[in-house]
Amino acid sequence: MPINFLDLDPQPAVDTVTLQTKGGPVELELTGVRLSTLTELARKYPAFARVVEGGAGSIIEASEAMPALIAAGLGHAGDAEYEAKVRQFGAADIMTMAMVVVRLTFPTAAPVPLADAAPNGAAGATPVHTSLRPLNS
Repeated sequence: MPINFLDLDPQPAVDTVTLQTKGGPVELELTGVRLSTLTELARKYPAFARVVEGGAGSIIEASEAMPALIAAGLGHAGDAEYEAKVRQFGAADIMTMAMVVVRLTFPTAAPVPLADAAPNGAAGATPVHTSLRPLNS
């Protein structure tokens, strides 16, 4: 019996990142972002679009998009409060979280956009594992 496409529920890739906070280590679940969200980010941050597409631009020019990208990866796309909170973290933590979201957004891209932007595990933010499972909302 054929499967009805409309009955399918997408199962996003999820990665857990551990951040060092004043209260101790905290694990956050991040996921890739939907195409519609990525399109909104590209419209709002053209430098980010150029970097992701592999064109001209640097990660420093595109860094203003990172809080919005991370907020989306946390399941809060367009949420100014989450974006403001992300900005409170250090550059290495922000870059590490952004790299995870980009990797999950483009899992088969070679090379992954922004792949050389920051080393894995910079400043205590360490991706722990990746699994395919639904997000708990």
